[in-house]
Amino acid sequence: VPKLLPFVPRFLGVVTMDFDDLPRWPASPSRRANNGRPKQSQTAEFNRFNQWGLRCHMKKKKDMAKRPRIRYIRLEDLTLPFCRPNILDLKIGTRVYGVDDDPRKIRRKMEKSARTTSSSLGLRLCGLQVYDASAAHYVFRDKFYGRNLGAKEFPAMVESFFTSGGRLRVDVIKRVIRRVLELQAVVSKQRTFQFFSSSLLFVYEGCDPQDQRELQGYVKN
Repeated sequence: VPKLLPFVPRFLGVVTMDFDDLPRWPASPSRRANNGRPKQSQTAEFNRFNQWGLRCHMKKKKDMAKRPRIRYIRLEDLTLPFCRPNILDLKIGTRVYGVDDDPRKIRRKMEKSARTTSSSLGLRLCGLQVYDASAAHYVFRDKFYGRNLGAKEFPAMVESFFTSGGRLRVDVIKRVIRRVLELQAVVSKQRTFQFFSSSLLFVYEGCDPQDQRELQGYVKN
């Protein structure tokens, strides 16, 4: 559906990776140094300290050791334009299983949903990172934190994500609401896809404008 394209990362083709091609640390292949080798982005530098991101990276390396050559779909890196991206990943909906899941998997997912805010709110935190400029470090929350997050604590978590530089980013909240309403209008009118256990990814700049210029000259917000 063409009208959905503005809401999804750009498809950049298929890439075949060998085990030896996988870098030691998470890095962005979208930027190249003068020698042609991948250059780490600002995001990748901070991913070193994101234990959940590092854990996923190391798990992928372990999997690739068993299958040394794997083909992947390559998608646009939505965090690349940002210096200090604040990122929120929310799982949407009360149904968390797909039409092709086997009965055991469906039962397991339903039990998991019943214990989380997926059941009570139709939303569940899958991951979060917020840059704390005063301390010059990120605050991270992983999916296990999200599973234990209660419905009463959920609004405070959302507020913490939209709090940057010591202030609530009302300007960002307004843009997010506008985009979500636009997406809702598109999804409600199309009849091609059904969305089960889908997620919404929110990204905005957590770095002050002055620091942005010092870091890399220009950042799209």
